[in-house]
Amino acid sequence: MKKGKPNPNDKYWELIRNPAARTYFFIAMAGAGVAGVAMFLFSSPIAAGVLILCAVCGTVMRWTGAPAGYVVSLAYFAIAPLGVPEEFDVFNQIPASHFKLLDIVVVGGSLVYLFAQYRLYAILHSGMPFEAKRHFLKSTAKPLVRSGTPLPDAELGRFFVRLIVYLIAGQVAWFLLANLRVDFDTFPPLVWMPPAEYYRNSVNGPMLLSEPASRFVLAAALPLGILLILRFALWYRELHGLTREQGELVVQDTGWREMRRELSRGEKWRADALDRTPTLARPAFGCGGVVMVVLAPVALALIFIVAMCCAGVR
Repeated sequence: MKKGKPNPNDKYWELIRNPAARTYFFIAMAGAGVAGVAMFLFSSPIAAGVLILCAVCGTVMRWTGAPAGYVVSLAYFAIAPLGVPEEFDVFNQIPASHFKLLDIVVVGGSLVYLFAQYRLYAILHSGMPFEAKRHFLKSTAKPLVRSGTPLPDAELGRFFVRLIVYLIAGQVAWFLLANLRVDFDTFPPLVWMPPAEYYRNSVNGPMLLSEPASRFVLAAALPLGILLILRFALWYRELHGLTREQGELVVQDTGWREMRRELSRGEKWRADALDRTPTLARPAFGCGGVVMVVLAPVALALIFIVAMCCAGVR
């Protein structure tokens, strides 16, 4: 190989030479390995092989689409462990599927892999993408990557603390979705109803949604409600931090947006009053007067003629 050209094999050795990348590489492979072993023991070898293959493509080959493929494959093999969706009995097991050891191990290992995978991308590639378009960048431009220094203990501690919090929050959210039912006969429209009690009372409650419909409504409405609350809370927090001058500018800009049509109309009238030069030009075709005086009677006459012809044919 000619001198001066980069060695394409250096990107593989960088996983070992860079201390931060090496740490997250082993963490990612360990998480994917735990999830793969759990799927191999309790599900199928096909699912384990596909998940580990996606993890290897993401960490070693650095395919940016590997995490998305991992998540899609995990969701698919959770429904069809053998790869062929022959029967969907898994949906009937949803109400009792919370706090299962297999799910906790698989989801925990998958979260470890996904967290470490994206941190590995930030270390080896770029933590933030270029804001300018590609044809505006210089050929010598390099992305801002993390320096090759060992990871501090605090970062790894926060890494695993966030993992545990997300895992517990997901299991609790799934537990609530599996046991809450939406009943529009009550206020608030939520009832705590395990599966057996639901089947006993489903006939007596016409406004009680079915189990799949309740899960869908809760899964769609709760995140939307939380996002709306956060949006208004952050908006109020931003307004609360404005200075006097910034507040005056915001009020002035809001007033202009509300009154711009009326102000523009008044300015047009004032300009027309100041322009007193006489004109003999005829109005352009299509104005309101032409439509009312010429086109409207012609249209009514045509409608009348068509109606008389139709009556004569009958």
